Amino acid sequence: MSDNNNNKSNWKPKKGVPVELKGLISQPKLNGSIGVIISKFNKETGRWGVRLDDGSCISVKPCNLSELTPNRKLELALKKLEKAGGTEEEVDDDDDGEEDTGNIDPLQYLDELLAVGDARFDLEHYDKAASIFYRAYYIAMHRNNAINDPESFPVAHKMLQAYSKCEEEYQIKMGHNMAQQTLMMPGCPRYILQDKKDIEDVMRRKGIEIRDMMADLNMNMANVGMGF
Repeated sequence: MSDNNNNKSNWKPKKGVPVELKGLISQPKLNGSIGVIISKFNKETGRWGVRLDDGSCISVKPCNLSELTPNRKLELALKKLEKAGGTEEEVDDDDDGEEDTGNIDPLQYLDELLAVGDARFDLEHYDKAASIFYRAYYIAMHRNNAINDPESFPVAHKMLQAYSKCEEEYQIKMGHNMAQQTLMMPGCPRYILQDKKDIEDVMRRKGIEIRDMMADLNMNMANVGMGF
């Protein structure tokens, strides 16, 4: 491809980052395609190896690669989520508390939902990101029809990180409660404990009361046993 494009951005391509193709002349139909750089820069050819979303791989000059901005990532993620049958806004729950998605299994769009959450987080839309990750967390927990699926922990991490950056007190408290609940799950990784500590640091700075769920539960049980 002997294509030219004046990319005045200071951004530099590197392996593993998502990119958008622009300014291609010999294959204009690929302009706007999204992919990931999969190989180091080839000095002999002057090109990067890129794997597109459709699975195909091509070699592209640096001038034909464009950085995906946070807004562009969100735009693409929302389109993929919609195509998969999901929505960014939470739908009404049905009687059993599960997300009402009609005939569409939420697991079919879990990755797309997470991508939207990641994009919101990068844009510092932490309240929306926390809400999305909260939904994704409960979807992930029921993967393979098994509650407490260990693959839900990385999703919980995203959720707790988002809650720790929210401004509203009720959201921060929600994050703290979710951290405590997650720590009760068998096999919970240590990074969830660090997430809990991060949220508690925020609570201390903001003067928010830190409540221990287990201590409250034990006290309530004791009160019931004493007839209070």
